[in-house]
This record gives sequence, structure tokens and C-alpha cells, in this order.
Amino acid sequence: MGAVKLDGLDLRYPDGTHAVRDLSLAVDDGEFMVLL
Repeated sequence: MGAVKLDGLDLRYPDGTHAVRDLSLAVDDGEFMVLL
């Protein structure tokens, strides 16, 4: 398998509202993670 890494993720709606601001996440090989 592999790993997943997000660093500084931003998501904005067209009106400028932030849905996600500066998200950083690391999931290494063998780890279990659920995102709701």
C-alpha cells in the first residue's frame, strides 16, 4: 500500500465562504482512518 498526505488544503465556495482552511493530514501505511 502507500500513504496519504495533505498539506495546506483550502476549499472555498464561489461566494468566498471557506469550507476547509489550511487542512494538513498524514495517514501512513498500515493506519486506518475514516473521514466524515
